[in-house]
Amino acid sequence: EGKKPEFHLTVCKLIVFICIGVFLYCDLIASQPVLDKLYHFAALYGPAVVRDGEYYRLLSYMFLHMGLNHLANNMILIFFLGEELERALGKWRFFFLYFSSGIVAGIVSIVYNILDGNSVSSVGASGAGFGLIGATVCLLLADKRQRGTAFVKRVILFAAVSLYAGFS
Repeated sequence: EGKKPEFHLTVCKLIVFICIGVFLYCDLIASQPVLDKLYHFAALYGPAVVRDGEYYRLLSYMFLHMGLNHLANNMILIFFLGEELERALGKWRFFFLYFSSGIVAGIVSIVYNILDGNSVSSVGASGAGFGLIGATVCLLLADKRQRGTAFVKRVILFAAVSLYAGFS
């Protein structure tokens, strides 16, 4: 007799569920004025963080996404790399890696936009996702058994394509 697979809630799955839930709320339930207010107060906006001290935006922007493609790309990346990384690092290290990557990416984005004279808002979990890519590449390169394997080459190619897509 076959056993039913057990559902195990990981930090990675929780992040994905929250992002999808926020997106569904924004896309299906929220009225336009509520949606405008949500993005106005939660998106990463450099002047609000630097001038007004709204540091919570360094976290809140990671849970908002603009469109289904944006959400899907980030959630696929986070789910597939995140599950493996969380298994390898443990839930608390993974939690720290994910959120510190997103925060650092947000800070870099703010500094870049200030230096470039841009006053833009941004949303999405891409910065945290790039942190997961970097950690995966580091772990694979540190594992002497993995070096030079086709899997490592694929992950590095995936990282390069993701970075290229992110910058374009």
